[in-house]
Amino acid sequence: MVGNLHRNWLRVIVLSVMTGTLIGCAGGGSANRSSTPEMSARPQGALTPAEVVGVWALTDRRNSTFNIRLAADGTAVSTWSAGPSGSIGERGRWTLVDGRAVIEWDTGWQDTIAIGLMGIEQWSWSPGADRSGLPTTFGMAVPIRDEMAEFVGVWQMRGVLPGDPPVIYVAIQSDGMIFKSVGDYRYGCWTSVPTPGRSGGRIARLTWANGWYDEIDRDQDGYVVQTWLPKETRGLPPAATNRVRRLD
Repeated sequence: MVGNLHRNWLRVIVLSVMTGTLIGCAGGGSANRSSTPEMSARPQGALTPAEVVGVWALTDRRNSTFNIRLAADGTAVSTWSAGPSGSIGERGRWTLVDGRAVIEWDTGWQDTIAIGLMGIEQWSWSPGADRSGLPTTFGMAVPIRDEMAEFVGVWQMRGVLPGDPPVIYVAIQSDGMIFKSVGDYRYGCWTSVPTPGRSGGRIARLTWANGWYDEIDRDQDGYVVQTWLPKETRGLPPAATNRVRRLD
């Protein structure tokens, strides 16, 4: 069992490095999902609401990282973009049950974050699966507490070009990947850098595979996104500046 877990860890690490190299994205915090273990070992401790609220990195059954934001009011948003909704992700609710965070998603999936023998673990059941049986997938749940947490999540933006839908969704992940709901190439990479001339502030820089470029910054009224079209010089004024909202 231990040997198999070590091999699974190594395989996921290698695949993650290869994927990041191929797409040119800087890696962030991510959790691996190994094969389902025996569930006879129950959690060794209880999570508190203060520990649960925030951003987490989980993995799906393909070992692809996605993030969830758990708010104090019980709402939940995920950046899982492999489903039918794409970069719109998932919406759900979470509750604390016996020291475990149980998240019910609008897709029918259920994720549970709990303290187990290996640390903070992720147990996930697919739609229709017996919640009292073995989980569909299993892995580690990693809290994201650094400066990137501000930008990780699903964002609503306005369309820029004629014919664009009025609302565009952008999923920003802690592993450096981004996904959007429009365009021929709906993926890219992002990074967070200090805001020039403002102490403590940060900007999210989004570089898309089709040449588009966005910067998300905060001002006194919320968040603003500036957009440059492909081949436009970054030092020139942006093609568009709009308000943007992160879904919480």
